[in-house]
Amino acid sequence: LLTTQLTDLNSVTLALQDESLTLADVRMLFDEVVVKYPGAEVRLGPDASVVEDPTFESGVVKVLQHMEASLNEDERMAIALLSMPSMADGGYLGDTDSMSMVARALKRRKLLQARSNYLDCRFLRPTSNMCERLFSVTGT
Repeated sequence: LLTTQLTDLNSVTLALQDESLTLADVRMLFDEVVVKYPGAEVRLGPDASVVEDPTFESGVVKVLQHMEASLNEDERMAIALLSMPSMADGGYLGDTDSMSMVARALKRRKLLQARSNYLDCRFLRPTSNMCERLFSVTGT
């Protein structure tokens, strides 16, 4: 049992060393740990004391997961500086002269779905949170 737990937690520790992880990836990993080890909630949960701004983190995670529609007002305010002006025309479609009406409509829909009102938040590195939480879990 202890070996299994250590193997699980070591796999998470190794995954956290991946520089390409986003805040959303780390949140997903920590949520998985909390599901399997509920006692870790106090140190790894989204409201853990080491999280500097839980509302900001929650908002960024929702943007990274393309769940902007589920942002609450507090999260919108917390990440307001990450917002971009919206494009009133629905985005640039490119050269549409040779496209059929159906192709233009589908392209416009795809652009509208893909467009975010926020900056690409992958530049926000979760490193400090990861280190803080890792040290918190290990007791150092």
